[in-house]
Amino acid sequence: MLLIVTGLPASGKSNCAARLAARTGLAPIAKDELKEALFARFGTGDAAWSRRLSDAAFAGVFAQAAARLRAGAGALIEGNFRAGEHEPAILDACGGGTGAPAVRIAQLLCRVDEARRLARLEARVASGARHAGHLDAEALAALRAGRAAGPGAPSDCFLDLPGPRIVYDPGDGPAGAAPDAQVERLAAWVEGRWPTQRPC
Repeated sequence: MLLIVTGLPASGKSNCAARLAARTGLAPIAKDELKEALFARFGTGDAAWSRRLSDAAFAGVFAQAAARLRAGAGALIEGNFRAGEHEPAILDACGGGTGAPAVRIAQLLCRVDEARRLARLEARVASGARHAGHLDAEALAALRAGRAAGPGAPSDCFLDLPGPRIVYDPGDGPAGAAPDAQVERLAAWVEGRWPTQRPC
């Protein structure tokens, strides 16, 4: 099966994906991790350059997912996937092409209210913990000016794909906290249909 964790920046995707991976045994494939590897190899630049590397990182996510699915393993992909753009690549990875996918798909859309998301972005910029190539300070300024993706943007929507869809609000709990009922519900769904993914 393919588990998709998506949402806007600072909506809790990475933390949620890590919690689900620990709970289900599915190894996550994260877009930002691949993008940072590309920064290391090709350098950083302006917003247009960052977008080009994002597109390349997404291609890497889809290729890795396809390889795992072809091998009979499940995959968990995490990133700010864009509705209306990324569906064909995901269907290809699932062996569906233009027809029905050969594997089950489930989506988790992470959402927090905009005030909390803005506070998270501000904390991210202040910490300086993320790779500079992500241009977090510029993204924060664009959000404040109304020029960045917000509620209803393509990365704040479910992808047009079959399968269960769950909206997840990670709240304000600390990273690494015990999975809440929503995470447990999706994890139980995964385990019920792909029990071999649990680690030994």
